[in-house]
Amino acid sequence: MDKMEGDVLWAVCRVANATPMRLTSVFYCYNEPSQQPLVDLVASGLQRPARCRLQPICGSELECKHFMLTRGIPVEELPYDTVGTTTILNNKKFFYRWLATRKKIEKKKSQSYANCIRLLGFYDVVIGKGAPYQNHIGNKLFVQLIDSMKQKYQNEDSASNKLTMIHGIIQDIVQHNKVRFLKKVQDGLWEHASHDEIVNKVRNRIERVG
Repeated sequence: MDKMEGDVLWAVCRVANATPMRLTSVFYCYNEPSQQPLVDLVASGLQRPARCRLQPICGSELECKHFMLTRGIPVEELPYDTVGTTTILNNKKFFYRWLATRKKIEKKKSQSYANCIRLLGFYDVVIGKGAPYQNHIGNKLFVQLIDSMKQKYQNEDSASNKLTMIHGIIQDIVQHNKVRFLKKVQDGLWEHASHDEIVNKVRNRIERVG
């Protein structure tokens, strides 16, 4: 590795450390095992969030491409030919294709989450397992309400009457108390639970022993 290539690598370190965004991954391909110590040295110059996303690959062009393919990288779109020659035209072509693809992905993602709820309400009931959900104030009030109706539910003489009672409970909670039943999509995003999911949550609690 010549001095110029080493300088480029150090420049990449400085850019990665200063860039106000999270790098998903950086692939560095090389075919000389003797370069491994320098690659390790460069990796040590990165901050931890960037260092863990650096993936050095030592091998032939075919081996490097195969490794990247297994990581979902569209190697056929990389801006160089079979002998490793890059051109400004190839780089522009790759950039514009990548940009168009990212726009499609972001548009699809924004459409998928367009109807999501970004703020969990104080009295919302969260459908899920674990202490964070059980300790939410809306879930605690829900448990108290359902537990207060257990005896009446058990006194119903048929499954259809019990189901009717569950539907009545849900209607009272949602329409009269303006409570939402939500489930987590991802961190910071929630969506409305389906009616069947709400029925199952009420039934599981009201039939719970103890």
